[in-house]
Amino acid sequence: MVTSSSDQLTWLYTPPTQRVRLPVETAAQALPFEELSWEEFERLCLRLVGMEANVEHHQPYGTRGQDQGGIDIYARRRHGQKYAVYQCKRVREFGPAQIERAVTTFLTGKWVGRTDTFVLCTSSSLTSLQRAEALEKQSAVLASSGIRLIPWDSVVLSEKLKSLPEVMNDFFGR
Repeated sequence: MVTSSSDQLTWLYTPPTQRVRLPVETAAQALPFEELSWEEFERLCLRLVGMEANVEHHQPYGTRGQDQGGIDIYARRRHGQKYAVYQCKRVREFGPAQIERAVTTFLTGKWVGRTDTFVLCTSSSLTSLQRAEALEKQSAVLASSGIRLIPWDSVVLSEKLKSLPEVMNDFFGR
């Protein structure tokens, strides 16, 4: 039996008749931040701050035991008059009361007048309803002083780090 070339082409584009079971292994989506010391977690956040667009200078603010006014890192931008400041919390749980306390501590410090962005970095997830509501409430509190609240929780930090293999290797290994 002779087959035409169009029959052969049809056969080439026919889906397979057998299914192959692949060993599907999804990469870890959340990084083990809890395995880092708080100092390493802060250093990791510092590294990410330095990679943010428009950052001209960044550094830790103060040392252990000094009154840091609720911030651990500050960043001066290339364009603009105000700073972004970062509070780093490597903790297992970071609930609504801790979110409120972080904002209150910052607002009683001396950086309020020169800041337009407060970034709350935590190794905990902030996706629960209670935490999301607390973030929105504290965002409104900060907005009354002209400051934006940006959360960097475990989900956001993991997402940021996915495209940074060198940083991932430095802090978590291969």
